[in-house]
Amino acid sequence: MNYKKEFEERSHNLYFDVFYGNRAHDNVRNNDFFYYYNPLYDTTENYQRLFRNSSDNSNNFITFKIDYENQIKHIGNLGTGINIRNNNQYRDEDHRIFNNELSIYELNKAISDNYDYYEGTYSAYLSLGNK
Repeated sequence: MNYKKEFEERSHNLYFDVFYGNRAHDNVRNNDFFYYYNPLYDTTENYQRLFRNSSDNSNNFITFKIDYENQIKHIGNLGTGINIRNNNQYRDEDHRIFNNELSIYELNKAISDNYDYYEGTYSAYLSLGNK
């Protein structure tokens, strides 16, 4: 969303911008697949393993910006504004290997990826100058 207010006086403006986004995968997706490998480089036998991957991800972000400018007689141009940016990400991706002896999938933490990430940037400015 963008908004600009032009006042009656010359070079007297107000700008307002907001952008919001939400990307979410609310459902957990399970993918099962077989992987063939040979850990001992045995040419007579190949091994087979069943894997299951599941993931759930989301990303929320917002940018908010407001700027004000005004030309002040005999002093110069005044500019001021603020900028706020927030980004919040969540990722839960599990990798499981099927244990044939126990007939269950076991979590492999070495290749799983679970985290929450937050980033915030907050800034403001004030400027005064001659044109």
